[in-house]
This record gives sequence, structure tokens and C-alpha cells, in this order.
Amino acid sequence: MIPSQFPKALRVEAKFTTGTTIAVPKREREALIGKDEDVVGVIAALFWCGKRAVDGQWFIVDAAESFRSGRTQGGSLGFQDLLRLGKGQPWLAGLRDRIRQLWPPFLRAFRDEALAGHEVLRTELDALQKTGRLQDRLELDPVLDLEHRKAVKEILDTH
Repeated sequence: MIPSQFPKALRVEAKFTTGTTIAVPKREREALIGKDEDVVGVIAALFWCGKRAVDGQWFIVDAAESFRSGRTQGGSLGFQDLLRLGKGQPWLAGLRDRIRQLWPPFLRAFRDEALAGHEVLRTELDALQKTGRLQDRLELDPVLDLEHRKAVKEILDTH
């Protein structure tokens, strides 16, 4: 069902790949598709596949609509599929725009913690969220695409 307004809650399956496709097994798809109309299940995929226009960018689609449409093959989605599906899901445009705006500054702000590892990053994010200071770490100055791709690559190379 297409929500008439932004959902009250999101259920997210986040994926990362160094290829051009992601797998979304049946178990994960079913977990995203619920009966509560106030909750939308989304697939968020981050690719690093050697394509400049794709690398380091999040692709976000409504899971229920994407797999109900019959336009996807089984449980696999390529970045081209996600682009096409996203164009047909304008109700997530606000979320996509916000993530496109905040992802590069977020990565810049938490680069050192990400390089140190998942637990270090999670601990810092939890502490900042509990104190309401998460936004304080973000500088909203523009981040160059080259700088952003370099930061993503550095984290990938480290881990």
C-alpha cells in the first residue's frame, strides 16, 4: 500500500555490496512487509562497484511495492532496478533527499570511529543519541564527491 503521508516508522534492511546486485532473501522480504500501515519496510543499499555515479550512494525503495510489482527477479536487485523502482515510489523522495543530504557529512563526522570499528562507532552514536547531541557532530558544509568517495574507500580498505 502506498502511504498518503510519510510513515510514522520505518523498518529497514540495509545492504552493502562491492558488486552490482544485492540479495534480499525471502525471510528478509517477509520481515519488511507488515500489516501496520504506519510502518513502511524499506531496502537501503549502498554499492561500491566501480561506477562513479553509484559508488558511496544509498538507494532506498519500499520493499512491499518493489517485490509486489513483479518487476524484480526473485530476491536479487541491481542498482539499475533500485533506480527504476525508486522513480516509481515518490512517497520516499523526502527520505532519499534527506539521506543524500546528510550521508556525506555524517561519514565525514564519524570517519575516525568507523575506521576504528563497528563497536567504537556504535558506542559513540549511542552516547550522542542519548544526550541529544548527534546533530552537533555534523557540519553541513558541502562535501565534495571526491572527498566522500575517498572516505568510503578508506573505510572499505581498512575493514
